[in-house]
Amino acid sequence: FFIAFRTAVVDLTFLIEYARFLRMNIYNIIYMSTHKIISKQFISDTAFVLKFERNDISFEPGACVSIKNRPYSIASSASDEYIMLLVRKIGEVSTYLSELSPDDEIVVQDTFNYFNPGKGMRDGEYVYIATGVGVAPFLSAFKSYQHKPYMTAYGIRESKDLIEDLLISSMSHRLVVAVSREDGYAAKRVTDASVLNQIPLKDNFTYYLCGVDGMIDQVSDHLIHNGVEVTNVKSELFFMQ
Repeated sequence: FFIAFRTAVVDLTFLIEYARFLRMNIYNIIYMSTHKIISKQFISDTAFVLKFERNDISFEPGACVSIKNRPYSIASSASDEYIMLLVRKIGEVSTYLSELSPDDEIVVQDTFNYFNPGKGMRDGEYVYIATGVGVAPFLSAFKSYQHKPYMTAYGIRESKDLIEDLLISSMSHRLVVAVSREDGYAAKRVTDASVLNQIPLKDNFTYYLCGVDGMIDQVSDHLIHNGVEVTNVKSELFFMQ
């Protein structure tokens, strides 16, 4: 019952917000603007960091920006003069973005945000759990807020995929890394017991999850089965795009 209820709450929240976003797009109500590419840097064979001019885009950590009707979580600080995205090249839109060069221009649609990781939280009373480029909204929060989570659990394929900004942020909080395609690490995935058992289960904690649906389902189920209230588990699903 709890699994089904949790899944329904998470899915319904996202679907309502994203349906609203799509409706705005269909009727051309949303704001659209042209931005110049600043830089593009591959951090692995398929993942890259894309920076473009911010212009007058306003957002809080957790916000997504849409390009060609595909949402991407913003990884830059709310005070940065640029927008930074973490993108994995796996679909039509991400392939298009991977082929851009500095000074190229892209059309960007307005932001939307229902996730808000870390907003209004106390220092050390929340947890971040992410896989791959799903760490983007947490990077934005790290750089925007003075308070930090109790810990971040981060799953990647290879050690070279570890984002430098996340390593820097780990100086002020606990970072647990799971690496699926290399030996020598305590865990292969953030869903492994060795990682899940390090996550504190407390009534006053909020748990933010961002990544693929399998990870979100497994970690959410673990938290809820161990007494965490459904309303204290927040998630953002990573789209194959």
